[in-house]
Amino acid sequence: MPKDPPGALDSADTQAPGTPIFRSEAIREQETRPFGQVLIVRPVALNLMVWMIGCIAAVVMLFLMFAPYSKRTTIRGALAPSNGLVRLYSQQAGIVESKHVVEGQLVRRADLLFVISSDRRQGGADSLRSESSRNVQRRKDSLLAELEQTRLVQAEAARAIEGKIALLVLEREQLFRQIEGQRARTQLARAAVQRHEGLLSQKDISAEGLEQTALDLLGQQNALGTLERAMLALDRELLTQRSDLAILPQRHRNQLAQLERSIDSVSQEHTESEARRSFEVRATASGTVTAVNASVGQYAEPARLLAAIVPVGGMLQAELYAPGMAVAFIKPGNRVRLRYDAF
Repeated sequence: MPKDPPGALDSADTQAPGTPIFRSEAIREQETRPFGQVLIVRPVALNLMVWMIGCIAAVVMLFLMFAPYSKRTTIRGALAPSNGLVRLYSQQAGIVESKHVVEGQLVRRADLLFVISSDRRQGGADSLRSESSRNVQRRKDSLLAELEQTRLVQAEAARAIEGKIALLVLEREQLFRQIEGQRARTQLARAAVQRHEGLLSQKDISAEGLEQTALDLLGQQNALGTLERAMLALDRELLTQRSDLAILPQRHRNQLAQLERSIDSVSQEHTESEARRSFEVRATASGTVTAVNASVGQYAEPARLLAAIVPVGGMLQAELYAPGMAVAFIKPGNRVRLRYDAF
């Protein structure tokens, strides 16, 4: 076996790594191709479609990355007039006795809208409030009757004092005439005593005659003093009666005022009792009535809206209640689409 000369290398040893052993032309020559060479043909429409999809995807990516957008949020709200909406509620629970307003009616301030009764009946018997109202009314009627009777008694007392004064004046006139007559008799008795003293100095009469005349003068003077004391007593009685008549109106006014105060107190109590039993709901502002939620016979409570009033001259404004997350996206000029509930 011949040896290779020194320095010579095997062809296998000199072949680079990864290089095929056979030539590609030899390999293709050995391959069997019963159907000929396979060619991959792509239609033009497919290429266009791929290009269009790629462009659309690129545009969408660019839009999402750089284009601004608006967040759509659905929030709830209510329509209210610009100068406020007047809401009417019942002061206390009760039954609607009467209704004096309809939807859309124009009312004025202090117009009667509803009458609500808090009187409840059980088993056909009146309620305690009704019985209390009747008791208060009976007390009021009793006080009114007492007031009228007091006025009659006061008028009778005034007439009695006036009659007594008239009798006293008549008696005084008679007593005055008696005093005048007694004074005349006393003067005559004094003149008789003076004559008897002159006659006694001339020794025409005895001393016993003068004493008898003096005793007669003393009796006349005592009678005059008695009549004058009776006149003083009569004057005091007349002055007392006139004073009583003068202060009688003030005393009567005090009595009447006390009774009237009692009547006023009972009337106030009756009014409060009736107010607790039945009370009125009146308009607190002028405007158009809306949202009427009460009807006759319906049960009303303080937490339930009876009706609302849109004041005159008010414009409707939408009050929208947005959540906290949506407030940051709200700006002046944003477009808002309103939708109304059908019922």
